[in-house]
Amino acid sequence: MSTQKRSQFIVREIQSQAELASCLDLDHTYVTDHVWQMDLRDEGEETVVRYRTVRLPRLMDVPYPRERDQLTVAWQKLDCFLVAESDDHILGYVNLRIELVPSRGWIQDLVVGKAFRR
Repeated sequence: MSTQKRSQFIVREIQSQAELASCLDLDHTYVTDHVWQMDLRDEGEETVVRYRTVRLPRLMDVPYPRERDQLTVAWQKLDCFLVAESDDHILGYVNLRIELVPSRGWIQDLVVGKAFRR
């Protein structure tokens, strides 16, 4: 598959273990030159937490925080595991955990194949 960016794709539910394998084969790492610095300060009876963006002196490779087996378990729960697809190729995926009460969803995983980022 070429690394050419695609402008049209569909988002749909994941359908098979083979598609899950394609999701797991995507490069989950990313590179950044910024981090958040957290300052914690006690002010009387209050604790103040402040985050600020700090530029790093060089690029940093960041590993994905979840293991493959955790992603497989998430797929088996089938809350809401969606893939982005174009020309029968998985471009990325999103895994949401659904809570019925209160009605909301939490993004657990959001991965875009390296060739399709930005």
